[in-house]
Amino acid sequence: MDYFRKNKKIILEISSFLTLLTGSMWIVRKIKVTKHVLNSAFDPSIIEIYEPHQEEIPQPQPYYVTSWMNATYEESKSFLTKTKNFIKFMFARRLLNIAQGDNKVLRMRAIERLAQMELQNWQHSLIAHMCNAKTAVALARTSGTNENFFLPSPRKFSKYSNKMLLHSLKDYMIGLDYDHSHDCVKKTISKVFVDANDISRIIDNEHGSEDLSVMNSYSEQQIPICLETIRHHSIFDDNCYDIVDNNGLYILMEIYNRFDANIKVCIPLCNILANISSRPDIVEELHRSGWIRVLSKWINHQDIRLSGPAGQALANLDRDAMVERFSSNLYLLHPSNRCAEKALVDVVFVHGLLGNVFYTWRNNTNPDMPINLIGKPAGRKESIGLDNSHTCSTVKKTSDPTTQEYIDEVEQQLKLEWDALGRDFEFVYYDIPEQSNEEATGPYSSPIDNKYSEEPTQCWAKDWLPNDCSHLRVLGVNYDTTLSVWAQMCPDLNMNNTLDLRSHELIDDLVAAGVGKRPVIWVTHSMGGLLVKNILSIVMQSDNEQMKNLCLNTKEIFFYSTPHCGSKTASFNQPTTLIVWPSIEVQELREGSPSLTRIHKNFMDILNHVPIKVISFVENRPTMVSAFKWNFNPVEPASANPGVGEYYEVPQNHLGICKPTNRYSFLYQKVLKEVKEVVKSVMEESKFKF
Repeated sequence: MDYFRKNKKIILEISSFLTLLTGSMWIVRKIKVTKHVLNSAFDPSIIEIYEPHQEEIPQPQPYYVTSWMNATYEESKSFLTKTKNFIKFMFARRLLNIAQGDNKVLRMRAIERLAQMELQNWQHSLIAHMCNAKTAVALARTSGTNENFFLPSPRKFSKYSNKMLLHSLKDYMIGLDYDHSHDCVKKTISKVFVDANDISRIIDNEHGSEDLSVMNSYSEQQIPICLETIRHHSIFDDNCYDIVDNNGLYILMEIYNRFDANIKVCIPLCNILANISSRPDIVEELHRSGWIRVLSKWINHQDIRLSGPAGQALANLDRDAMVERFSSNLYLLHPSNRCAEKALVDVVFVHGLLGNVFYTWRNNTNPDMPINLIGKPAGRKESIGLDNSHTCSTVKKTSDPTTQEYIDEVEQQLKLEWDALGRDFEFVYYDIPEQSNEEATGPYSSPIDNKYSEEPTQCWAKDWLPNDCSHLRVLGVNYDTTLSVWAQMCPDLNMNNTLDLRSHELIDDLVAAGVGKRPVIWVTHSMGGLLVKNILSIVMQSDNEQMKNLCLNTKEIFFYSTPHCGSKTASFNQPTTLIVWPSIEVQELREGSPSLTRIHKNFMDILNHVPIKVISFVENRPTMVSAFKWNFNPVEPASANPGVGEYYEVPQNHLGICKPTNRYSFLYQKVLKEVKEVVKSVMEESKFKF
């Protein structure tokens, strides 16, 4: 016993070793038995048929050896390009993470930097799927962003034929009318979608021959009619969510994909998106349906009828950079993209009767008045040497090098002499006023300058003014008008056409857009001037500070042929009134209208308390009605003279008075001069405060 106690540790170690050895031998034995059983059941030599021999398998070498030590120039260049693209992609992902972070300042900078990056197509696609809706909108409002940064549209209706798509559109419009009944929707459904089997309605004279022409047939003309009705339906705020429901955005997207080259289809589509964009919670659905990608394309479109509503829609959706909201009556003309420049002054354009923000402010491409250079009559600018190529435009080129060198020297010398001579002259503006009052200050001419181009513009308020004067925010007010009740589009809006009701509606829209927070300049045409005067009168009597600032911060008002005392043209005798049935707008514009007298009196009272500069441009040429070849004066000079401020009678008709010929036009240069002075004074006040 004593022996075991003394050698207990050694005995345990030996016992453990023997046990482990015995167990290992048992395991080896079992493996051999298992292998024998498998070999007897399956011949492993069959695998050699499919597996290559070891010597046939290429032995990989270290990557850096093949890329750097043994690579050709092309292989090295390819490797560097791939590495560069990989690093750019990782940097883009990092910027995306910052752009979707919590720091607003870093988000803005990251978006601006990400928009400038050029990646491979698959990288753009991956970033697009990683973007949330807010980031996608921010990229869409950043100038120069690649369209591949945005999600493409899912084609839910791609397999539908055109006829099937039209039937889906019909069911969709029926659903819109069911959710919120609208007479315009009912009328369109009954006119456009006529069932071939339902001949009784046509026989019963509920529909005319127009219905027969579209019955049971597909036509591209039906789509714009339906879209225009949906656009009108979307004006009412309660209907915005109805437009989105029932796959509405996807049906509209399929229409766009098939008719993207048809401007008559794209314009109402863009306006629908602009109208429903006032609801910020719709942005997610717009992002998923691919509309952010389309809006980013439209915002830079040459046609302002697309770029205007697209800019309005994206501005409403960009809650990160914009706190203002733009209704269906108000367009943000500048800046359409995100802009680092701070806006110091708001310039608001308001059109007149039958006008529109997209064509009232065009330029007049066919001027009647020639320009003059120090009393010498001339034609357009190039005929008086403003074009550098004119000096020797009659000199023909020659093949002789020596002679050609001499001609070039002469051309250069003549150009230098003309440039020196031209500085001693001034350029007399187009449409120079023929009459003015004592308060008129011009300007009527300027030094010759080649910076102004002759390219026509669809909206000089958007294209010219922000380029010639910085620190501006330019807005365009839009509203529908008619001359006769016979032409009323929607019976639901008949009672909203008075000046007072329109003014109250526009006041809410202007306050929501932030107008009044900074100095305001109003540019108005015809009835638009009456609206602005009434707006200022209403807000001046309000206790709401934001509304009152619309008047208190008004610095200038431009009236282009505004009938302050009414128009003789709008005054019909009793038999004519029964036939024409003039609209409410026309009735309020008649000469001696009590509402116009009241509005003008209130406006004159405001001028006694608020220092507002008034500039009036008045037409003195008749306007022709092309259908009847009849000349008439819609606004007489006596009615267009408010009796205060600067007054100019310009050789233009009622339609051309607000359309400058070019940027050398007096009608534009006067506005530009006054706007610059307001901006300058605001900047000086800001420096004084700080």
